[in-house]
Amino acid sequence: ARLTALAASAANESAWNGTTVEPGKDASGVYQIGTAEELAWLAAEINNSSNNSQSYSAVLTADIDLGYRPWTPIGCYVPYRGVFDGQGHTVSGLYVTALSNGYAGLFGYTSGSTTIKNLTVEGEIRLEDVSTTAKHIGGIVGEANAKLERCVSRVRISAAGFGTRDTCAVGGIAGKLSGAMTDCRFEGSIDITCKRGGAYISGGVGGLAGNAAGGALTRCVNTGAVTVDKGTGVGGIAGINAITGIIDGCHSKGVITGDHRVGGVVGN
Repeated sequence: ARLTALAASAANESAWNGTTVEPGKDASGVYQIGTAEELAWLAAEINNSSNNSQSYSAVLTADIDLGYRPWTPIGCYVPYRGVFDGQGHTVSGLYVTALSNGYAGLFGYTSGSTTIKNLTVEGEIRLEDVSTTAKHIGGIVGEANAKLERCVSRVRISAAGFGTRDTCAVGGIAGKLSGAMTDCRFEGSIDITCKRGGAYISGGVGGLAGNAAGGALTRCVNTGAVTVDKGTGVGGIAGINAITGIIDGCHSKGVITGDHRVGGVVGN
């Protein structure tokens, strides 16, 4: 599947070439992003902690192909705090092969009044030697203190090398969710492999959210397989659901495989 996607990106003349271009804004100051170069500019601006760009809002005006070039998440060194509206468009060719400040995803981490909505993301997160510096990994966002609405993740997530009692959370949409996720779908796959010996992942691995840390999931669906060789808290919707967390009207059709506290909806 990845080779097919790579070939498609290679044939796409509009796929990301690795450069950045500043997008235009509408009368309200919202960035109008229609190319991969413009999306890369937004990521670079937000990750530049010396400016005040963390609250920039943006909309997609076209589908975007990131070309399977290595991607640094939007908001990995400082949190993203704006509104990002995909307007029904797709970001394809996402390719993350290394953690950035402990995060992996199209977005790293979000805070405050962030909203990410109407967005589909396709691609791959492939981490071959995750150390204990890992924070959170998600197909769309690593750590979401945010509203996620009508988002779809078709991201294949594979990560290996977790250490002893690693608290990293991994989710098809969000690794750790402290906000609200509504009408979202995960249609990718998750495959987690830990180191030998006493290593295991304890932060939670789930189709929608690895750790629903007090967040709410409403009308969300998982159709992807979730596989963890050694870990506690593995679920089709959420790996771990906090006592204050809410899961309402969600269902999972994916195959869920783990060795401790495993559930079709919630693991722990």
